[in-house]
Amino acid sequence: MCKEKLASQFKEAMVINYYFDREGEEKELEKEINQVQFVKRNVSVVEKIIQEEAVDIIENRLKLAFAEL
Repeated sequence: MCKEKLASQFKEAMVINYYFDREGEEKELEKEINQVQFVKRNVSVVEKIIQEEAVDIIENRLKLAFAEL
């Protein structure tokens, strides 16, 4: 369930939104990801390490993906 939810959120985050500036030019709306929050109780030490590493990997991949746009 969490994997599907996360995949859905990433898919939504990759959608490019546009706006029109004061001169009427279409501009790409910047996206910022300020934090990722995991909510789970009784997380083992191994799961915690995996989650921390996963967040770093995800952040790097998103930065690369947005840099290519």
